[in-house]
Amino acid sequence: MLFFQTNRTKDRARQIEYCSRNALNYILSKVNQQGGWSDFKTNRSGESTSWVTAYILNNVTELLPIKTIENAYSFLITERNNDGFWGFSKNIPSDLDSTINVLFALKRNDYQFNDEMASFIKIHQKENGGFSTYSDVDQLVNYRKSKVGEDFKGWLTEHICVSALTLEYLFTTQSKSGQINFDKALGYLIEQQNSLGYWESYWWRTNYYSTEIILKLLNVSNRHLFQKAIMKGINYIVDNWDQNGWWDNGIDKNKPCIISTSRNIKTLIYFDKRKYRIMVEKSLDWILDQQNINGDWENEPILRIPQPANILPNEIIDWKIGGFGVGSVCNDNNHLYTTASVLNILRKYK
Repeated sequence: MLFFQTNRTKDRARQIEYCSRNALNYILSKVNQQGGWSDFKTNRSGESTSWVTAYILNNVTELLPIKTIENAYSFLITERNNDGFWGFSKNIPSDLDSTINVLFALKRNDYQFNDEMASFIKIHQKENGGFSTYSDVDQLVNYRKSKVGEDFKGWLTEHICVSALTLEYLFTTQSKSGQINFDKALGYLIEQQNSLGYWESYWWRTNYYSTEIILKLLNVSNRHLFQKAIMKGINYIVDNWDQNGWWDNGIDKNKPCIISTSRNIKTLIYFDKRKYRIMVEKSLDWILDQQNINGDWENEPILRIPQPANILPNEIIDWKIGGFGVGSVCNDNNHLYTTASVLNILRKYK
């Protein structure tokens, strides 16, 4: 039995190496002329540029050639909006989620967190401690060319996914600032845990985006204090695993989701790779088998764009799956978001 187990391990290692190489080549083949990447096509604003480029850097920088990294950094600097921050692309007003993703990427290039950045984050923090995606309604009105009275309360209210990413950045980079109430922000996230154990997301059609970030955040913050919440979240992940080696997104039941599977593999590796070994390895085998011949992975539509007034997108039923605008759930048409996500977990497993 040990002989066959050893052979399986060797075969998996070889397949991970092969798939990783193909995925990296695919990502490199998609670098645009400006040195960045683009993905998630939308009607009004085209594809995301700055946010997607930052996300790829945050997931696979260690694998990229130095020149590619330098060009991507330069691209991100040129993508900055006039107010000094970043949006989904230069066609869209600056938002906190995109800016935090870019700051995560640029910290590797010694980009210094400063009072200006702290102030930008602070204006997005709400009374309950959570953070909104947008803060300037006038910018949104101009961008949307809105009729008088268009309601933006959904985009301007606090979002769990954005709050989680923001607090993760502040904790992991130790970017302390008296302007930002850390305790309130952490308290907000604790209060948002669903009774089943997961955390919802505003912009993502999956129960696992926010859950992955917050579980790790609670662990580094105070594992002992938050042990009950952590175990509740991990148990939700474990209990919803399909024996065939995948997770659905928690919303579209019994439909395999590569992104959700990737995030849950990463969570289980982070907390106890040995304890969850069988689950992790079977899921890795499944996800490796999903790679396309050109090296990418293709996911179902996962980025959702709620109507600006919508506060509770999980209560909406009639989404345009595969659409390109508000009220839609968009796919990463260039498959870069999914491919970078998978490549990240393959690197962590090795």
